[in-house]
Amino acid sequence: MASTAGVYIAQGAGKRVSAALIYVVGVTFIGSFAGLRSGLAAAIAASAIYNFFLSEPVLQFGATSFDELTPLIAFNATAILSGVLAGRLKDRAAAAEEAQTRIHLMLTVSNRLQNALQLEEVADALRDIGTAWLDESEFFDRDGNPIGTEHLPARFGQIARETLQSGMPRYERDGHVAYLLLTAIGPGGVIVFDNEPQAVRKAPVDIEALVNLMSLAAECCLLLQQQARIEAVRRSEVFKTAVLSSLSHDMRTPLAAIAASASSLASFSDELDRQTHRQLLRTIEEQCQRLDRYTANLLDLGRLEAGIAADQQTKVDAIDRHCDERGTREYNIALGDRRANAAKNYLASIGVDSSRISTISYGKEKPAALGSDENAWAQNRRAVTVTVQNR
Repeated sequence: MASTAGVYIAQGAGKRVSAALIYVVGVTFIGSFAGLRSGLAAAIAASAIYNFFLSEPVLQFGATSFDELTPLIAFNATAILSGVLAGRLKDRAAAAEEAQTRIHLMLTVSNRLQNALQLEEVADALRDIGTAWLDESEFFDRDGNPIGTEHLPARFGQIARETLQSGMPRYERDGHVAYLLLTAIGPGGVIVFDNEPQAVRKAPVDIEALVNLMSLAAECCLLLQQQARIEAVRRSEVFKTAVLSSLSHDMRTPLAAIAASASSLASFSDELDRQTHRQLLRTIEEQCQRLDRYTANLLDLGRLEAGIAADQQTKVDAIDRHCDERGTREYNIALGDRRANAAKNYLASIGVDSSRISTISYGKEKPAALGSDENAWAQNRRAVTVTVQNR
């Protein structure tokens, strides 16, 4: 309408060239902003109006001369050129916007996966991406078990297991596509897409790049788990050695007492009075009971290290450590503290919550047996564990 009004004014002033140029500008504007079809429609309309209303003879169509055909050719050529250029610009703009969206999404995914410490976090990242961009997709570990999802169609698990068995980076079956996450330490897991072609069309995300990012994240999580297991074994061995060293030291005393009493009975049985004979037998019996307790403790440590059921777990209130009377008070307090802490650290290394354990060193303040002989000293060197069941 504006172009037609401008053309009418220019034509009234006798400026036919200016009138034609005004229509050219109008057609160019429409073709640039509305596209090729609208530009061609505007060019045909401008040619008809110019030919019928403005060019001689007025109110009559004419196409008998080159001058009458020139506006039609010029307007349509302008419309085609502007429409094509506008279309290309729009396509480039759309491609640039899609690329920017793709890059932003991949950066977001990359940052999230870099912060993942467990495979569950990797699965959560994939699930969030799938909610926004992809068709249904699921993440399975290297054993074919789903991560973070309990109820899945059986076909997903079957395809994941087949992918792991085949060892192929990309596996297709029945409209499903699975990708094997390859890492330096073997398969890191499997991603299964319900329908990859639709996912690729819908999502501004590079599936291959996503698989590579998830492979790196899975490898990092697996390496962290491996390192944690190695560190746990190392700490367990260190604390086990400390505990066993302490126990072996304590076991020497009952063994020595048993050996001494048995030797006395064997060598002087006829010369010993009845009371001394009974005392030596009682010493052997008591020291055998002590050895039996030490053996039971060692078996309990093995059970703890192997793992116990939740309903059999015990809350540890305190580990009391006692020493014999030899040495100064300060020395015995420190010695008892070191031994109690060694027991606590070992229990913590095999899964017992360290916040549930407290240690107390009494040194030589609370003897279990009075006396200054080897038998009394052996009884006074002890660790007492106070527990409350199933709390």
